[in-house]
Amino acid sequence: MKLMGVIGIVLGLQDTYLAFFFATLYGTVISGGLLLLKKIDRKQPIPFGPYIILGALTAYFFADSIVKWYVDTLW
Repeated sequence: MKLMGVIGIVLGLQDTYLAFFFATLYGTVISGGLLLLKKIDRKQPIPFGPYIILGALTAYFFADSIVKWYVDTLW
């Protein structure tokens, strides 16, 4: 929660939502891959902090182009 609070101050509301979306996407894909490769067990806890940082970096550097692509695609 503290990390997302700092990210919210730095990025703003819209980019924080985007950062959280990408953090969950990265967490799902990477954790799913590790489960498929049998590198981790289902009961083993996985830290979410690195995925939050990856999502925040993605939102910080690519938010404008991602939002533009999304709006152009839907509208």
